[in-house]
Amino acid sequence: MDPVTVTLRAAQDTWDVTAGLPSGWSAQELPDGSVALVAPQRPGEFTPNVVLGLTVLPSGTDASVLLGSVRAARDQLPAVTLVGEEEREVGGRSWYVTEYAFTHDQAGTLAQGVRLARADGTAPVYVRSTATCAGTPDDPAAGLAALAAVQDAVTW
Repeated sequence: MDPVTVTLRAAQDTWDVTAGLPSGWSAQELPDGSVALVAPQRPGEFTPNVVLGLTVLPSGTDASVLLGSVRAARDQLPAVTLVGEEEREVGGRSWYVTEYAFTHDQAGTLAQGVRLARADGTAPVYVRSTATCAGTPDDPAAGLAALAAVQDAVTW
């Protein structure tokens, strides 16, 4: 993987984040200030991607509010199957990690791995990393292992 530095934006906050970009992948800035790391497209297949972004909480807001909103969004997905949820130490930072699979009307079974880590700063700012890939009914989260290497390389 090649290191790539991207700037994430949310409200008044900007953070430079370095991630690993697999060969052939591209980095695309999104209108909301996030950045998508995207695999090469293959006709007829879902394109694996990792979206990096910032979540800024109002001052004094506890992280449990953010974790609750992530869980609520996950639990509203159609036919969602929880693969795992834990706190994980990666690169010297503590990340909240939830991995799950769900059914998408057009793409079929998809798997997502969402990670959140508090960034340094005065306001509660969290770096968010969401990996999405195709899954199968037999092993819905199989593709997440490959995307975890991209997520593991996120630093700031």
